[in-house]
Amino acid sequence: MARMQRWGRVAVMVGVLFWSLGNVIVRGTELEGPRLALWRYIIAAVIYTGAHLWQAGPLNWRDARIAAPAAVAITVEIALFFTAIQRTTMANASVIGSLVPLVLVGIAVRRYKERVPFSVIVATLFGLAGVAAVVYGSASAIRWSLSGDLIAIAALALFAAYYVFAKEAREELSTFSLQTYTMLIGIPVLVVASLLIAGTARPPSGQQWLYPIGLVIFPTSGHFMVNWAHNHVTLTFTSLMALGVPVLSTFGTWLVHGDALTALQVGGIVTVVAVLAYVVVEGERGRFTANASSEAEASPTSS
Repeated sequence: MARMQRWGRVAVMVGVLFWSLGNVIVRGTELEGPRLALWRYIIAAVIYTGAHLWQAGPLNWRDARIAAPAAVAITVEIALFFTAIQRTTMANASVIGSLVPLVLVGIAVRRYKERVPFSVIVATLFGLAGVAAVVYGSASAIRWSLSGDLIAIAALALFAAYYVFAKEAREELSTFSLQTYTMLIGIPVLVVASLLIAGTARPPSGQQWLYPIGLVIFPTSGHFMVNWAHNHVTLTFTSLMALGVPVLSTFGTWLVHGDALTALQVGGIVTVVAVLAYVVVEGERGRFTANASSEAEASPTSS
């Protein structure tokens, strides 16, 4: 079990890195966010459905119902997050989104009986401060609105729900099944979001196809890795690793797109990296644990 837990932690860390690379990809395109997400889902649905039919057999309504809560939660979260970015500052939307560990640690302790060291909770608060420094260090314009912040809070709640729904779905579904149904169920949701927000759902043209393909290769694969890891790591560890997404994304846009880094951002990046390193070390020491019944329920039966 210890070996699988170690591989689970590696999968989460690589998945978070891939999510961050996805943000760097989005930064480089003029495609509207919901439309970009829609065609990412369509491409991924074709790939994962084909793989599922070949490896696991036909799809069925029972598995679709099990996957539906996670699929709807993450798809609506994507649509809401892009809407929040349009209505309020990127800084506000990103910082609100980074609060997900605070929500999930409480759920992990109460619902899954996970034991979280007090030192890790303190480190999390430092990590959140570091994320705030990174994001606000890049804010160059004031475009705040209460409605935008409220939408970002709704997206935060849905992202936290997605973590929980995906973890519980993995008790009955393989990673391939969960990923496949998520893509298929998400497509009609994103069609509506594209029409409402972008005014169109038409496909990309020419080199624009490289962007949704890149999102399939990186962030979609990142979701696959994290979903696989749910049976091997605690919800606490997974949620804390998500603190790295806005930080790694900021660093990536500096490398790829030449966005300037301020001293405040550099300090925030160093802080978050230090916190994540501490969380990983604590995970290796076995400090993130669940009670015996929870561990038994989380024992993988499929992958």
